[in-house]
Amino acid sequence: QAESMYQKLNPYLQKRGIKLSEDKTKVTHIESGFDFLGFSLRQYKTEQGNKLLIKPSKDSIRKAKSKIKDTFAVMRGRPVKEIIRVLNPIIRGYGQYWKHVVSKKTFGYIDNYVFLKIRK
Repeated sequence: QAESMYQKLNPYLQKRGIKLSEDKTKVTHIESGFDFLGFSLRQYKTEQGNKLLIKPSKDSIRKAKSKIKDTFAVMRGRPVKEIIRVLNPIIRGYGQYWKHVVSKKTFGYIDNYVFLKIRK
């Protein structure tokens, strides 16, 4: 049904001068999930029935870790207080972006990563 809707949608959008990108557009089942704007959307089976969970995507987490790692590399040799002052806006930004979804484990993971980097 979704694929037939996709075929009907193309002429409608072309009349308005819009074209769907082939590599960015895909039809998939919600149980296998998909990534969109840094979030992973997937339906999980639970005891209460099916639940849709939205979590930060693995690529988004990888980018956050990379940015934090790069910041530590640039700030190498500086006092910890200065490093924390530079890191706070970065971490706060990711926190604000991810706070609306299921991200408790992600926050714990990033917190542990930053703590180990600061301690090192």
